Amino acid sequence: MNRRTQILALAIISFLAGSTLVYSIMYLRNPRDSSTNPGSMTHPVDFSSNLEVLQSTKYRGSAYPAQLQVTSNTTATLNTLQLTVKDPLYNRVGSQNISLSQQISSGDTTFNITIAPSFPGLDGVVVADPATSYTIMNYTVFLNTTEIYSFSKTQTSLDLHTLEAPLYDQAESLAWNTTSQSAIITANNGNITIQSVQQSNFALSTMINATGYTRIDLNATFPPANASFNFLVNQIPIFPSPDGYLPIGNFLGMQNFSIIGTIAASSSISLQVHLMTRHVVLFAAMADNHFGGRSADQFKFRTPDYYVKQASYQFHKIFNLTIYPAITVNMTNPVSTDLAAFRQNAMHTVGQSLGLVNDTWSLVSGTSSANKGYDVLLIFTNHTMDHLGIVYGNSSGAFNLAINARGTQYTGNYRLPPSFADNLLQHEFSHVLGAPDRFTGSSLPSVMTKPETVQDALNGFATGTFWLELTHWLEPDIQTMTGVLRLLYWPVV
Repeated sequence: MNRRTQILALAIISFLAGSTLVYSIMYLRNPRDSSTNPGSMTHPVDFSSNLEVLQSTKYRGSAYPAQLQVTSNTTATLNTLQLTVKDPLYNRVGSQNISLSQQISSGDTTFNITIAPSFPGLDGVVVADPATSYTIMNYTVFLNTTEIYSFSKTQTSLDLHTLEAPLYDQAESLAWNTTSQSAIITANNGNITIQSVQQSNFALSTMINATGYTRIDLNATFPPANASFNFLVNQIPIFPSPDGYLPIGNFLGMQNFSIIGTIAASSSISLQVHLMTRHVVLFAAMADNHFGGRSADQFKFRTPDYYVKQASYQFHKIFNLTIYPAITVNMTNPVSTDLAAFRQNAMHTVGQSLGLVNDTWSLVSGTSSANKGYDVLLIFTNHTMDHLGIVYGNSSGAFNLAINARGTQYTGNYRLPPSFADNLLQHEFSHVLGAPDRFTGSSLPSVMTKPETVQDALNGFATGTFWLELTHWLEPDIQTMTGVLRLLYWPVV
């Protein structure tokens, strides 16, 4: 009695842009079948597909909507779509796997998919430069049927493009409510004019969405000689800075913004209000030294990209800034507890993996070209180091490298609980943007305010104000980081 073995096979269908690949059709069977049933090789599976990018130009950090159309004469399970992209600017090739996990029947099927702007496989490519066309060279569909086969198809080249997000002025859509004793008020979006024949009190109010904005810019000199102003957000006074803006970093969501004042007789004043922002995306390379934990850990840590996304949420709320976890490079254990030495090792490991100049990460910040499209390097280790974290970069400006450790010798071999990991990253990345360390003896609680004594730490735990339990910043640090973001990543306007 012959016994046949049913084998679930993997089919690989490759498509190359601009050229043709020729594959022989192959079948995987139980070796005994070759003599007992040679006719089992006679019926190949017919399969074809087409990939279409629906929007080939997106803002930096955005995914590209696409469709995969497939035609099959049999039932199969599509597992993965693998894309290979060419970066002509740096002569690099990257790959990306998109999970499909879909079963198809005979006939035509269309899948809606999204293509991420990072291709971490091979050389590691990010779609980062607005002047470059990133070409999808080929794609491969991996599927399961009862046979293994592959065939080729010539595919027109598909290009991906990126743009920096535009500057946006929310004041261009403001609707003002105005009152006055006798002054004539003209309020058109962000342009306000107040004229008087006699002395008059006045008030204006509007709703603003403070999320993603940290300041209201005022195109005027304060205080003007012929008028007095008071500015309020939800009836809380805010005061102009010396360079003419109103800090609103600690206000989130829809807020009532009011201007209340008095104008002298026979006067005319003009005021321009701007709420300028843009969505800034920084592509992060991550060096991972087992931060996600070992099996013996009492508490399970997640992988670095999880904590990057958690911290990015806090920065996006206040600064309209996204930290995009683009690629993870695995690292060996540090040879010492010195963070400076560990940093050098990580810079070299990442530099080799990404093919950077001199095989090392460049500490030049403010331009992604120094590191072939990547903006920041975030380093993670599960080891107890001399400190929990440290940043490096330009001595005169912002940094572009931060280290996060799960333990510190500085405070008695303290080990970081998993729930504090995203707070630590938020703290260190705030240093990247220029925010300083603060201390409990001189500053209010915040994610930057560290305890000066053991008792300070215990008090923080007891009152819920320990720095690694907090996610908010103090207003001066918000404005400092806003200034750095504008200097490095916003055009001059």
